[in-house]
Amino acid sequence: MGILAGAKPVLIATAALAVLVGCDKSPPVPNAAPVVAGVDAVSCADRVCEVVLRVVDADADPVDLDVQCVRDAGACTLTDAAGTDGRSGLEPDRAPPGRTHYLRLGVDGPEATENLKLRLLPTDARGLAGDAYTSPAFTLQSGL
Repeated sequence: MGILAGAKPVLIATAALAVLVGCDKSPPVPNAAPVVAGVDAVSCADRVCEVVLRVVDADADPVDLDVQCVRDAGACTLTDAAGTDGRSGLEPDRAPPGRTHYLRLGVDGPEATENLKLRLLPTDARGLAGDAYTSPAFTLQSGL
């Protein structure tokens, strides 16, 4: 009993140190690149396009989108229109098919019948960029 009596303060100190050091912490989840899982629809009226898209991030970091208009000739300018989910802080699903979001974008530049594509580059809240996603072609007149 004499040996164990002296061990009590050591055991208590060891337990306290383990709690302070964080022995109970689980390993951190590695940062996963966000993914635009798809653009499901684009409908346009009066040069405002409503875009339905899906976003995935395996570790559930909020996602920002850089959205660009791709066309064969000339510049194309996109602006956020009223009623949009916005392009920053989008909540993802952890797996496909992804969480659905709605963007409303004002489009300036192309003719109504000109083929356009959207290029979406996702970046998560920790600064990790995913691969760019390019939508199928659409027109302001007929959408996608």
